Amino acid sequence: MLKKHSLLTCASALCLAASPALAQEDVSVDFSGFASVVFGQTFSDEKEGQVYDIPTDLDLNGFNRLGLRLDADLQHKLSFTTQFIAFGSSDYEPKVDWLNVSYHFTPEISITAGRSRIPFYFFSSVVDVGYAYVWITAPEAVYQTEALRSVDGLTFRYTADMADDWTSDLSLWAGQTKQQLEEVGNRDYTVEDLVGFAWSVNHEWLTLRATYATGLSNFDISGILDVPFTTPDGAPNDLLGANLDPTNEHTISSLRAAFAYLAAQGIDNDFSSVVEDITIKDKRTHWYSFGLMMEFDEVFIISEYSKLLIEDVLSYGNNDAVYATVGFNLPADLTLAFTYSYDNKQGDEAAINAFDKIASAAPQTAQAQTVVGGTKAYLRGFEQGGSSQQNTFNITGRWNFHPQAALKMEYQLQDRRLFTNEMQHPQSLRAAVDIIF
Repeated sequence: MLKKHSLLTCASALCLAASPALAQEDVSVDFSGFASVVFGQTFSDEKEGQVYDIPTDLDLNGFNRLGLRLDADLQHKLSFTTQFIAFGSSDYEPKVDWLNVSYHFTPEISITAGRSRIPFYFFSSVVDVGYAYVWITAPEAVYQTEALRSVDGLTFRYTADMADDWTSDLSLWAGQTKQQLEEVGNRDYTVEDLVGFAWSVNHEWLTLRATYATGLSNFDISGILDVPFTTPDGAPNDLLGANLDPTNEHTISSLRAAFAYLAAQGIDNDFSSVVEDITIKDKRTHWYSFGLMMEFDEVFIISEYSKLLIEDVLSYGNNDAVYATVGFNLPADLTLAFTYSYDNKQGDEAAINAFDKIASAAPQTAQAQTVVGGTKAYLRGFEQGGSSQQNTFNITGRWNFHPQAALKMEYQLQDRRLFTNEMQHPQSLRAAVDIIF
């Protein structure tokens, strides 16, 4: 490591030495960073589930994070920004969060090339900087859309003063994004041909925001569709017992076997079209959000609504979320905030309706009807397995005990209705120290 470090140091020195013009310019380089140390636990019974991803055992590092940022003003209207971030949930393995170059045509107009944060919500640009907002984490109901974290491409920004002391901030972006989703085994989720805009306007204590983005979503299911899962005689195995999960290989393999069985009975069907309905491949996806913020001396109100719509997919295709926060700035650098959030996830019944037409031609034998019933149960499981409704109530206290540090305590209660109509009521407690430097 020492030899490698020395070589890099020498290479850097040679580059600077070979660029006397750079050494003569007044290049400004700023280093900054942030960190959060978070403890949390869901303390309800296991049958009640978790509050989002807060475990039932005390978590001492899963929500910790560290970010380091470099901003370089290269003069002549050019700037460079990069940010590295590491999460405790991934053993603090650093990853590049931002890496971009910006050209500022004027103080109001700029274009950025590279990887940059998508300005989809009020706090998107600082979503990992816990010190920047009142909560321990930004409301998960809205901010858990991880696939829209960063974009690799171009971003155009235009800020302007309007009439009657209104200001405008417009961003347009185009590119693609790729994320690994931890909740489904770190499989790749990509959005190609991504385009969108974010527009916010401000007048004294009022800020309004509207955002829209669209692209082609792809969810990596390699290794799932080709796994055989049949009994020795070729019949579907355990049709009613497998886990109803679109990432579960038994589910899709059993569906393949079921459709092969129906085809052998002389019933025309197209398994590939069903796979298309239950997987996400080149599916047109839309994101919408609207936000309102009101800031007074002692009271502030923040609310955002978001909608995710994936066309022609059976599960996870229609999600709505909203939150509203009322906060109070108290003496002694204390803040108290109350937050309510609601998120609703629904599927699409198109594939089930199509299968009903296929099933109507099935023989009235016991085995055929078992296959038909089991297959429909699977499809229904896909449609409902990602469906849920939940209300979350949140109380957060914050104390700015240092000019660059804040201590926070948070209590959360959820009312969750699963697709089985089962109700869960998990509760959690978290504490955090957020710093900036």
